[in-house]
Amino acid sequence: MTATTINVRLVAGLAEGSYSGNVQCTSPGATAQNVSLSGSVDPVPSPTITITGTPLNDFTYVVGNGPSTAQTFSVSGANLDQNNNITITTTDEYEVSLDNTTYPANGVTITPDANGTVAATDIYVRLRAGLLVATYPNGYATVAYTGLASQNVHFNGSVTAPPPPGYFVDFDLDGESTDSNYNSKEIELRGINWNLTGSLIPKTPAGNDWYEGVRSVRFDGKANSSMTMLTFKPNGAGTISFNYHRFKNTSDGITSWLVQYTTDAHNPADPSAVTWNTIGTITPDSDINAEAQTFTHQLNTENDIRLRIIESTGIGTSNRRMNIDNISITHYPEYDFYNGVPKQVANDNITITGGDANYNTAATLGPLPDPNFQASFHRCLTLIGTGPWTINIQNQTAQWAAYKQGGTWHSTAFANSSATLTVPAAKAADIELLTGIGNNPTVPVTLSHFSATMTAENYVQLTWISQTETNLMGYNVYRNSSDDLGSARQICPMIAGTNTSQAQTYVYEDRDLVEDGTYYYWLQNVDLDGSNAFHGPVSVVFSITGDGGSPAVPTVTQLDDAYPNPFNPNTTIRYQLEGAGKVKINIYNTRGQLVRSFERGHDAAGHFSIVWDGRDSSGRELPSGVYLYNMSSGRYSSSKKMVLKK
Repeated sequence: MTATTINVRLVAGLAEGSYSGNVQCTSPGATAQNVSLSGSVDPVPSPTITITGTPLNDFTYVVGNGPSTAQTFSVSGANLDQNNNITITTTDEYEVSLDNTTYPANGVTITPDANGTVAATDIYVRLRAGLLVATYPNGYATVAYTGLASQNVHFNGSVTAPPPPGYFVDFDLDGESTDSNYNSKEIELRGINWNLTGSLIPKTPAGNDWYEGVRSVRFDGKANSSMTMLTFKPNGAGTISFNYHRFKNTSDGITSWLVQYTTDAHNPADPSAVTWNTIGTITPDSDINAEAQTFTHQLNTENDIRLRIIESTGIGTSNRRMNIDNISITHYPEYDFYNGVPKQVANDNITITGGDANYNTAATLGPLPDPNFQASFHRCLTLIGTGPWTINIQNQTAQWAAYKQGGTWHSTAFANSSATLTVPAAKAADIELLTGIGNNPTVPVTLSHFSATMTAENYVQLTWISQTETNLMGYNVYRNSSDDLGSARQICPMIAGTNTSQAQTYVYEDRDLVEDGTYYYWLQNVDLDGSNAFHGPVSVVFSITGDGGSPAVPTVTQLDDAYPNPFNPNTTIRYQLEGAGKVKINIYNTRGQLVRSFERGHDAAGHFSIVWDGRDSSGRELPSGVYLYNMSSGRYSSSKKMVLKK
């Protein structure tokens, strides 16, 4: 009999553990023989996710110039389920990407391959654009996989204020680096041409380079080592400053350097024809671990200048290297706002084009047309030049921007965190500039009172008080026997407005009621441009026998229906309080996300209302759909639905 191979295996589906057994071989007339077997079922390999290249630090950009440059960390995995993705999400200030091009709003996902493996994958991280000036030290990305504990990758970064208006170069932009030799060369830095002789800007700094941010300029310190402006810095020169530090190599020598300027044009044919004026001498600290030093000089000339930094002795062939970073030359004369230069003021990033501008400290701010408007920026400005001037404001939360000129307010709503105002041409202009949160701050009418009472003659007396009126045509009065503005009718000709900035009291008597019941009144202000707004309702209980009267003070706290509903673009949310108290109105979308919140304080019982303009808390227009509005006051809480229909 020839040899025959017998295959043996452990059956599938066994639990983890060790197993033993035997195979018995028998044949008639032969002695039986046993073959011993042993084996084991190993445990399923545990899924693992490995993260390398963390933490990530020093994300940064100048406000208005985001996002930051991306940095990366790496994620890999083994023994994973191909139907279970790795998800990576971040805190609000940061965002992640798989390709440094698309940064999804909800983070990124990585799918394991058929073997349950994720090869090392770079995750790009950056500070989001549009952040305010602040440090952001507590950011992190969460790497999550079902069945494993989540892991956090920590970040820190900052958004910095822009440098003083003028010329500023930090060598950090793409294109602000040179080749790796010290030969004479020309390079454009932020719109100005420079010559570098015996100096270079390394794309990737060496370990001994000192720099702030991405890179700095390095001088070799030999004879004629220099950095020279070839074209003028315009708009005069106020303060000249930069930071400097010895190259961190103790084998280098140390030399002094001259800081010079000239008002002469570049003359390559005859360099001796240029007069250089020395404004300072610097010598780097010999301690390579010392803090960076700062050179500052107040030049204050209205002339255009060129700057030069040059080794002082003009001799030497050995390395005496030095780094310089953050060269700044401010404009002169100085303005609070320079033409076309963004300026961060608290939460507002303001750019005025068409001319410079200064704060007008001699002017007095007037009262806001709407006293409930929450101002973010409110200052008097003098616009310099003849205009016209364009004012662009970036603000993440503001809803309106406005300016007042010659007693008249002009406004515009924010869209996508931006608003632009245009001031007509004039020989200089004094304006009052305003941004903030609330309803249109320049609505022609600000009412402080609107009521309905019964007179002794059994007529309905409507009384309203306006605090300010601008560009107002007049008032219309509407009445209905139900709380429904849509079917209410106008009951009198338009009552002319006074257009005064002082408080004005109006009284109108309705003498036409002939049936008992409760009557509701609305007041409509009509603007000269045709726009309008409604106030109310207020109500009275009328009896033909004269025993009616004003409705009683509310005996319950209650959320009433919004009107109109459906609405576009505004609706009035009404409520009543049985006593003094604070009220909070929250508005949610159908996913339960809070989109807008209002808080009011009232010192007495009564009927009240707020107007919602269909925008979220950042001033962005919301899409059509169903929204839930909730009122809470003390222990009371109630919710209703409304529909935004565009």
